[in-house]
Amino acid sequence: MKHRPSLIYGLICGLVSIILFLVVYFNGRLDSMFSLRYTGSLLVISILLLVLGMKADKKQMKGRFPFREAFFSGLLYFGIGWLVSTTFNQFMVRLVDPQLPIVQKALVIEKTEAFMLEYGAREEDIQKTLDSMEAADPYAQYKPAGIFKGLLFTSLVSALISAIVAAFLREKRKPGYLDDDDYSGAEQR
Repeated sequence: MKHRPSLIYGLICGLVSIILFLVVYFNGRLDSMFSLRYTGSLLVISILLLVLGMKADKKQMKGRFPFREAFFSGLLYFGIGWLVSTTFNQFMVRLVDPQLPIVQKALVIEKTEAFMLEYGAREEDIQKTLDSMEAADPYAQYKPAGIFKGLLFTSLVSALISAIVAAFLREKRKPGYLDDDDYSGAEQR
């Protein structure tokens, strides 16, 4: 086998996330990145592409697709998507817009405050949360330790989603000793 289709679908997923980000970025609507609509859309697209990639892998393997292979396809898919997305994020912050993390931090603080006020949090709790957010380094996620931390979190979530999808798309064959043909042959002897 020369390549796995899940790699191509992972690349497509990474490119889709880049395109969605660029649309939001060039429209000046970075605040919409922190909305349920944006995050939900990206999640639905990612899972749809994962399923398509795993089905293409299964087809390429001519139906011989045990859980182990299906799970591995999912991990490949998410790994390539993460690599493309992380590389693009580094490019944006280091070369295109070094102020982007500061702007994103301000938007997160603003959204967090609005959320806490909406749900009736106490003023002292709100202030404590906002103070800790203000003290945080906006560039931390772009440094090696932050990238590694993001990789660990992504790996855990990816493994969970891959396992769930693999359970549904895996080959569903009975072991050979349960086939009807083998059993009926044993009775005739």
